[in-house]
Amino acid sequence: MIAQPKTGPLSFFTSHSFYVRLVTAFVALLCREFRRGFDAYLHRDWSAGAGIFGRLARKFPDDGPVALYLQRCRRYQEQPPGPDWRGVTFLESK
Repeated sequence: MIAQPKTGPLSFFTSHSFYVRLVTAFVALLCREFRRGFDAYLHRDWSAGAGIFGRLARKFPDDGPVALYLQRCRRYQEQPPGPDWRGVTFLESK
C-alpha cells in the first residue's frame, strides 16, 4: 500500500502473520461468545441469549448459526417452550 502524503510517497508493509492473528482473534471471539449464548439458550435464559446473539449478529452479520439462535431466543421470549424442552429442535419439513 502506498500513501501519498504532501511530503512524498510513504510505503506501508503489513505482514501476513498480522492478518492471521487478527482473523484468529475474531474467530476466537465468535466461538467464545457463541458458547456463552448457547449456554444461555440451553438454560432457558432467552433474554441473555438474545443479547449475546444480537451483539454477535452485529459483528458477524453473515453468520447463519448466530442468526438462527437469535431468532429462536426471541421467539422463546414471546412463547417459551414447554417444561419438557431439552434444547432440541425437530424439523417438520425439508
